[in-house]
Order: sequence, then C-alpha cells, then structure tokens
Amino acid sequence: MPSEQLHVIYDASSNFTSESWEVMPTYPGRPLRQGSLQAIWSGLDALTGTLELEVSNDNINWNCYGGVVEVTMTPAADNQIYEFQKFMSRYVRVKYTKNTVTTGTIKIVTHGATW
Repeated sequence: MPSEQLHVIYDASSNFTSESWEVMPTYPGRPLRQGSLQAIWSGLDALTGTLELEVSNDNINWNCYGGVVEVTMTPAADNQIYEFQKFMSRYVRVKYTKNTVTTGTIKIVTHGATW
C-alpha cells in the first residue's frame, strides 16, 4: 500500500473503518516525517457518533492511538484534525461508530511530508 494521501467520503448513517494510510513503508519506501489526518463531517442528526484513531504495524491488528480514545461529534458541520510530529506505527486509520446517527457525511483527508 503506497503512502498516498486519502480523500474519501463516507456515509455517516453506517459504521465504517476508513482505508488505512501507510505512513512508514518498508524499504525502499520513504517514510513520512510528519503528517495529519482530518475528519470533516456535516449533516449529522445526532450527538452520538464517535471517531477513534487506530494504528497498526501489520495492517491487520489495530490499536487505539495513544491517549486519543474517542471524539464525540456535533450535529453541525465540524471537523477534527490529528497531527503527527513523528510516526511510530506503520499504518493509521479512522474507526467511526454511528450509534444513533441516521444521516450525514464524513470525509477523511490526510496529508504527509516525507523524509
């Protein structure tokens, strides 16, 4: 999986796990020095949707990233950005749980700078 930028729109009325973003490819790939992942949402009809940032070294087994456990989403259009000064895991992704949300969209956008 190349270290490409993600720009994907998801339906907020369904649970989803975003595509993974490879930030530390194996040799001869160039790892990202720093980067950010942003979730942008609009049109939600409830306060119950949650976002979790997950990381993995093998793109199979996933863990919640550091101290960031969940972000409760507001119904109005809003966003959450996660900035990384140094990547320690090979892959990162976003896990969304809709709970009682029945409408809206969530866009996942990433950006990174290589070594």
